[in-house]
Amino acid sequence: MPLNLTVSVTRACNSRCRTCGIWCSEPSLLEPGTELTLDEYERLFASIGRGSVYFLNISGGEPTLRDDLAAIIESGARLLEPAHVHLPTNGLDPGRVVDTVGQILAVIEDRDAVLSVKPSIDGIGPVHDRIRGIEGNYDRVMETLERLLELRGRHPGRLEVGCGTVLSRLNLDEAGDVVRMAETLDLDSIIHEIAENREEMGNESWAITPSAAEYARAVRPFAAALRQTIERSDAMGALKAALRLRMIPLTMRWLRTSAGPLRCYAGSTNAHVGPRGRLWACAVQARANRMADLRQMDMDFREAWSGTAASRVRRRIRSGECGCPLANQMYANILLDPLELAGALSLVSRIRKGA
Repeated sequence: MPLNLTVSVTRACNSRCRTCGIWCSEPSLLEPGTELTLDEYERLFASIGRGSVYFLNISGGEPTLRDDLAAIIESGARLLEPAHVHLPTNGLDPGRVVDTVGQILAVIEDRDAVLSVKPSIDGIGPVHDRIRGIEGNYDRVMETLERLLELRGRHPGRLEVGCGTVLSRLNLDEAGDVVRMAETLDLDSIIHEIAENREEMGNESWAITPSAAEYARAVRPFAAALRQTIERSDAMGALKAALRLRMIPLTMRWLRTSAGPLRCYAGSTNAHVGPRGRLWACAVQARANRMADLRQMDMDFREAWSGTAASRVRRRIRSGECGCPLANQMYANILLDPLELAGALSLVSRIRKGA
């Protein structure tokens, strides 16, 4: 069973991002009845069972557009008992996002899971609006962050609030401003990922990925922020920051060579369930890495996970036919690579010693 389970609950999205084409989905993919129901999620989570999934990642589209999102997460928290539930959001509708997060906190209050919410910020003011395709997006996401931070104060230790930036050719000069803005808000994390061409996002032909040199320049403020996090965080927080810091040279290696920077464990440590029940090893090559249609298997994850198609996908991934620095997967890849893990631990030691 996977340690990390990503569930894309919808393809509906109220952004019009220039780095993601999910909002361009065919209308037929958004018709009522195409997305998994709450009952289907119940059966999915029950078939996986407790004791495996450590990190439950909720994805979209914009997840908060589902009216039953809190019920879906309650089901996952109850049946899987993850340590961490993660919710990204575009933050476009502050009232809806904050109300939904409040509902989620209420239904998981008896569980041990920590909820983290990560609004997206790709630039300051009009830069963010231009990339996200919605006028006024930046002001709305800032309101969302402020209200989430107020909510965090009422739920100490249960809610973490961060922000995420997609580094693309559209915002290479914005990273420093974004990091400085985020640091003024006392966020729990400031995360970046690189813009990739992913089948799930429908952006395979878009020229959005920066070159290695462009990325090296743009990522410096994030690297500096991660070093500060290592200096002042507890042991777990420092290790997470060190893993993110190790991902930077690995990403640059991929940009230079187009080869997977590490052995990939997608389809083993990680699984991704699409909004219509397709089981993928990951979202980058969703069609090539499709392991099963869960609806055709009565939402029996265990049967799908151990099936012939799933084994074929794992062999394909092990052979190196695909490879990328997908952040959600790279954490596991680093942890399972002795040299990279040693490098991350060494980073923590050296930075804390002031080396």
